[in-house]
Amino acid sequence: MRLLLVIALLLAACSPDIHADQIAVYSFTSFHGWGGDPVIVLEDEEAVNAFTETLSEGSRLSGAVDVVEPDWTVVLDGKDAWHLWLDDENGSAMHADDTHTLYEVGSTEDIQAYLP
Repeated sequence: MRLLLVIALLLAACSPDIHADQIAVYSFTSFHGWGGDPVIVLEDEEAVNAFTETLSEGSRLSGAVDVVEPDWTVVLDGKDAWHLWLDDENGSAMHADDTHTLYEVGSTEDIQAYLP
């Protein structure tokens, strides 16, 4: 029983807890922010939940991070930016304020439906 509790605590510590009322999606411009007009702004609860759940379910990857430019920068409530790398089935995410940590987000099917 203690082992299960320890595992649950470790997993909770590795996954970000993310909430938002609005998602703005930008074409990637910089690892240190975002600029210009968003490609799309989502305020629908279902769409926002798709993004926040995908990011919250991310698993932190260990080791040094050396990545190519991401596909998108997603900004939650105008202040909390995440960079996203997406392919047909899986994806990765990185918080703009922590460019040394990468999260594997698994299935991206739910969020790709909202992207242009």
